[in-house]
Amino acid sequence: MTALLPRLPAARRACLGAGLGALRRALLVARGLERQNARLAALGLDAVSECLRALGTRVPGVRYGADATLAAPPTLERVDRRV
Repeated sequence: MTALLPRLPAARRACLGAGLGALRRALLVARGLERQNARLAALGLDAVSECLRALGTRVPGVRYGADATLAAPPTLERVDRRV
């Protein structure tokens, strides 16, 4: 598209040049936001992983699902606290 700009009349060239400049700026902003979003997602995953590691030390062998439900393994011994 930029190769065609010099061949256009001055009025069209100015209009298209301004539009292309706005498009470039919008794409740069979108890329920046995409990078920020990727960083936030990575930090969120790190935090969740850290929480799961901490929970795993409290109840070994337990699996935590994506919906944060707890699924104890069937071989986990239960303690009967009734007297």
